[in-house]
Amino acid sequence: MSKLSLKIAVPYVILISSLVGLVASIVLTYDQVNIWLNPGYLAPCTLNPVLSCGSVIHSGLGHVFGVPAPFLGLVMFPALAAFGLIAATGATLKRRHYLALQAAVTGSALFAVWLFWLSLYQIKALCPYCLVTDVAVYTVAWYVTLYNIQQGYILANARCRRFNAFVLKYNLELLLTFFVVVTAFTLHHFWYYYGQHIKL
Repeated sequence: MSKLSLKIAVPYVILISSLVGLVASIVLTYDQVNIWLNPGYLAPCTLNPVLSCGSVIHSGLGHVFGVPAPFLGLVMFPALAAFGLIAATGATLKRRHYLALQAAVTGSALFAVWLFWLSLYQIKALCPYCLVTDVAVYTVAWYVTLYNIQQGYILANARCRRFNAFVLKYNLELLLTFFVVVTAFTLHHFWYYYGQHIKL
């Protein structure tokens, strides 16, 4: 991807991904509130023993200082969307703005990885809408990182030049490969359930 095309695309990737993540966070917040009000509430995205929003929400593990993760999404995704919208309008954003954004999305991606790990190994169930927010966060983090690499804001050392050129050239392929690998790993992890329902 050329320098110009990445500069044009990244703000829209941030904006669209953030809006998708925000919608998922709103749905999760709605389910969370309903479970507080009625512990017997069955979340619509509780599809089976593995894909079960209710199991994840009831676990209470996805909290930060007592604040449920969906509530954090209601703050984070609008902020990211605002950044993407500002950048898309052609406003001049400086290096410090993109480095602050890098710190925010990297922290969010690591938090998403931690929640995914909890879902796999402690809760032993996945929340479909949580997975949507994960995809949104990983996509934003990936393309913000690529933009900062291309602009020389991070990994500017000459030793990183070959690596930078590779990830910039195959950015979409690498992202899709990541999602395919994670999907395959997740399916394998829960094969004790899906193996009974999928006939190859």
